[in-house]
Amino acid sequence: MILNMTLTEKEKLKYFRGIVTVAINRKLIKKDRVELYYEICELFGYTRSFGEEEFNKAFENHYLISPPPVFDDMEVATLFVNDVIIISFLDNNLHLFELNWIKLFNDLNGTDRHLCLTNIFNYIDKPMEKFEVSHLGIYNILKKK
Repeated sequence: MILNMTLTEKEKLKYFRGIVTVAINRKLIKKDRVELYYEICELFGYTRSFGEEEFNKAFENHYLISPPPVFDDMEVATLFVNDVIIISFLDNNLHLFELNWIKLFNDLNGTDRHLCLTNIFNYIDKPMEKFEVSHLGIYNILKKK
């Protein structure tokens, strides 16, 4: 992945909302455990008040299956789907609805299915002991600024 990639504000917001939705659905972020959420918020450069508003919207709708975001930039789309795979394997278990969501994401964005499957297989036997925001591929892109 190219580290000098830049995200438009529109793509940055789509990425943020997508990651937050996946994290809430994985129960990585809960109403009583929002520290990680604010860490993600800070990474994307959003204020705490903006974050609170977005969190409330996302949490109210967490039971809905949100359609995957569509990105204009293929590198951003590839980075996003890899971050979704990382979050999906936090419990070392990829659920069928997540696999279907990732497949739909690939179909909508035209990302490389073979690469995506390779990344999924790479995580199957590698459980993560503790998730850190720095595990996300987007971390290095946004932190370089």
